Amino acid sequence: MRQEQKNAIRKPLKSFPEWCSTHGIPYIARSTKKFWIWFWVIATLVASGILIWQTVILLKKFFSFPVTIQYELKFDQHIFPAVTVCNLNPYKKSVAYNFPKIERLMVTYDYMVHRVACDADSRCSMETNQTLEQYREMYGLVDINDTTAIQSIGRNLLGLESAGYNLSEAVDSLDEFILSCSFNTDDCDMKNDWTSYIDARMGSCFTFNLDQKYFVHRAGPNFGLRIIMRTNISEFLPIADTAGMRVLIHDQTETPFPDVFGYNVEIGMSTSIGVVYTEMSRETSPYGTCSNNKPYGYLYNLNYDAEGCHRSMSQQDFVTKCGCYDPSYPKPTYSNVSNCVIPSNLNCWKQTSNDTKNYASCKQPCDEGVYDAVISEATWPKGNFLSVGNSKNRTVYTIDEVKQMAQLEVYFQQLDYERMYEKPDYTFTQLFSEFGAQIGLWVGISIVSIIEFVVLGVLVCIAYCWPDSYDNFHL
Repeated sequence: MRQEQKNAIRKPLKSFPEWCSTHGIPYIARSTKKFWIWFWVIATLVASGILIWQTVILLKKFFSFPVTIQYELKFDQHIFPAVTVCNLNPYKKSVAYNFPKIERLMVTYDYMVHRVACDADSRCSMETNQTLEQYREMYGLVDINDTTAIQSIGRNLLGLESAGYNLSEAVDSLDEFILSCSFNTDDCDMKNDWTSYIDARMGSCFTFNLDQKYFVHRAGPNFGLRIIMRTNISEFLPIADTAGMRVLIHDQTETPFPDVFGYNVEIGMSTSIGVVYTEMSRETSPYGTCSNNKPYGYLYNLNYDAEGCHRSMSQQDFVTKCGCYDPSYPKPTYSNVSNCVIPSNLNCWKQTSNDTKNYASCKQPCDEGVYDAVISEATWPKGNFLSVGNSKNRTVYTIDEVKQMAQLEVYFQQLDYERMYEKPDYTFTQLFSEFGAQIGLWVGISIVSIIEFVVLGVLVCIAYCWPDSYDNFHL
């Protein structure tokens, strides 16, 4: 660097404290004694260090992307939820036993339960059935000595053994399962208000208001859904030890999973379910990890949800590891593999089923409707008989017949509902505002001060590049 350039650069640097609006720099330049020079240098450096420390804290807070949960009480009219009901007994015993694989599993299950009970009682003597012992080994039940574990395994194996059969005659029809239905004190349209489907684990299931026809008009049990359901205990499979029904309350856009979620309804009882609705909305990246996007291989047609995602990812594991798909879940469209069968795929199917994985692609949905329920039960009915139907078509049931029925009421406890949503707790505007406050507090810099430093940089560049022309630009 030439001496002429050095002299030119010194000029803007020397004059800068005279027109600089910050607090520390002018005092350093104006002080005539070394004590005060060093005092203001140290004070400025300490203040600058604290500013840097505070800025790092602000940046760490901003890049943590915190959220706060906001609540809003809404009084808008709301659609009555979809109500799905299923029989806890998936298939009629008299029909299901016509299918060899299902009969084989049920007979083996009966044999196993009695065998385990007999082995625990020294007074019991039970003849060994070699054929059933072979089935026991084939199903992997040799080392299982707990009846509840055997029952759980039997329920899971039923999905494999029933695959490939047409079980439409083995499940309940709508008329067999639901004897009476009313909504908001009016009769239901049994043909149009109910949608039926067959669940691989629960058998026949029926969903009310899937077409979003009904709205919530008033609160209370008299202005909701009231149905009477019937089951047939004599037709229960051995693995179905609970006599009753399963009910699940959900959004119309949500795929029902009654085998996982929902509530059991006991026969001979009236069950009232008071519903409170909460609308949830979560923040997407970078403030949250929610997603409404279906990952590759998602098996269900309705909106994305975490349970559907986990099942879809599990199905991919079955296809990849076992070369077959689990018939308890929908058949994948991305592969031509057949369903898993016993015994060739049993070991791989069991191992894959028992794998506990945290699938990274399965996140909470960003938008979700949650129905919280308050459940109460009472003995039902109060008399020795029950009359069901209208004036034109009425049936009277005896108390013994009623013991296999249940009444269900689903209603809204209150007309208002909560909207709960996440909101960014620390935005860029807040960051900029707090940084401005900190920089003004510690070193007295404002926007004008920043412009002054920019002007200083421009003047230094001019002095370096065109030292002879600097006098035409300096302040």
